[in-house]
Amino acid sequence: MPVIRQDKTPKHVVVFALLLLLSLLSGVIVFLATLNGPLGYSDSVAYIVSARNLIKGFGLGMFTPSGRFVITYLHPPLYPLVLSGIGMWGVDLVDTARWFNIVLSVLTVFTTGYIFIRHSRYPETAILAGVLTVFFPTILLMFMSAMSELLFLFLLSLSCLLLINYLQKQTPTHFVVAALVCGLLPITRYVGIAIIIPAVTCIFSFSAGFWQERSKRAIVFGSVASIPLIIWLAVLSVGSNRVLGGRSIQFDGEYLMAGFQAYRETAVEILWAWIPFSQRSVFQFLHPARGIILLLVFLVIAAVTWIAGRRLTGKDRAIKSSPNVQLSLFFGVAVISYFVVFMATWLFTLPQTPINDRLLMPVYFTGVLGLLSCWGVLQKAFPPTNLSLRLTPWLLAILMIYWYYPQVVGVIEESHKNDTVMAYRWRDSDVLHALKELPAGQIIISNKSETVVMWADRPAYDLMENLQPGFMKQNSSYGSDDTDAAQEAFRQGAVLVVSNDFKNQFESTYGHRGKERLATIFDGLIIAGQYSDGTIYMYPSK
Repeated sequence: MPVIRQDKTPKHVVVFALLLLLSLLSGVIVFLATLNGPLGYSDSVAYIVSARNLIKGFGLGMFTPSGRFVITYLHPPLYPLVLSGIGMWGVDLVDTARWFNIVLSVLTVFTTGYIFIRHSRYPETAILAGVLTVFFPTILLMFMSAMSELLFLFLLSLSCLLLINYLQKQTPTHFVVAALVCGLLPITRYVGIAIIIPAVTCIFSFSAGFWQERSKRAIVFGSVASIPLIIWLAVLSVGSNRVLGGRSIQFDGEYLMAGFQAYRETAVEILWAWIPFSQRSVFQFLHPARGIILLLVFLVIAAVTWIAGRRLTGKDRAIKSSPNVQLSLFFGVAVISYFVVFMATWLFTLPQTPINDRLLMPVYFTGVLGLLSCWGVLQKAFPPTNLSLRLTPWLLAILMIYWYYPQVVGVIEESHKNDTVMAYRWRDSDVLHALKELPAGQIIISNKSETVVMWADRPAYDLMENLQPGFMKQNSSYGSDDTDAAQEAFRQGAVLVVSNDFKNQFESTYGHRGKERLATIFDGLIIAGQYSDGTIYMYPSK
């Protein structure tokens, strides 16, 4: 099969330079936006604490407040493994997560654009791909966060680049490398198994030989790509008696239709909001038919791209070697497979995965790159004859910057107010410094349990996790409810750590009842330490 070679024209050089600048810009944005620390949430704590415990030799997991070590199973292992690999050189893991994101944001934007420089006759689409990656608010938010999504996007774009390299060169080395990198996706995020499907589809559709040979090759590729996930699931099964990544299968026929309807409505709302200008009042009349419109647009684009491909096939039987066609199929199937696999995970497994912008983000990423790939096929099948069509990618890039710029500024401004669990201000917390001085076996309870384990390296019961309705209706002090494991531990000698913002947290959770309960919940408790940002209590001895 012939290999298409790209001439390094001045246009290629200009596009390459602009893509490099765009990539570096993403790194600068992330650097400035994370001066107060990377954004972090409960998943971030699990990743970083697991990495820390691996460095210490305990393994990839976390200690419970009672002292039992539990292997990380709800989260795939690659991201914390990478963090631990860097952190073992003595680098603080929060700093590691921040700088890893800065470097990875540059590589992700560059790799995404380079796909089109390397494998498209229309390299200017690389700039639009980079713009739609850097300036999309949800992706930018992940660039700033200590989460696995950025690593996932990088591996997705790298997998695509390596896969197309293989389809062009057809060598065993390229085949194995592409399969192994693709196999890293499911151990970055379990739903990444969906990306193996378009890769296998492309192997079957575009590799050399008759259909029997291509089928065997596709099966081998899928098998090799599944090896990392199989190894991890085997480790979980042996080390923690967990299967399916700690998830259980649920099947409720009555719930199924209602669940599907809920998934569809939420997903359509998210996808529609991603479309520039779609929230303008002039388009409100389209809202009742949003799902149908999105489906029709996808089908029309797929049909037009197929027609363009057939037109090219009639002229050139080597069309199967066209990277534009290969990219279109890969990203088109990726959109469908990710959407369906994520839906199946949401419908049939527990604990249930939330439906939000962050978790549906790969649909945007693959959808955008798929559109750019289809644009390349159409340009080749119906070559533009006027300058305006040739300038379309550049004009769209400017339009997208105009549309997303205010949202990007908002995301960055919010990041400067960073008060998440990863914020650097916790390094100077007086109450957390006091906790580090407590005896090693001291059990801790806190309304900031994730912050305690993150910055004081001490597992803690969550104060509010098991507060019972009956306890909330009483006037007794904390520690009186013997149905609450944390309160039982408090009576047995655990310390209670309450931050200064507990009042707001409690009232926002329990409303008027919370305001009343605050008046008595700490009555009679012994203050073991009073600090600028919190208080440590002990239960009175009998």
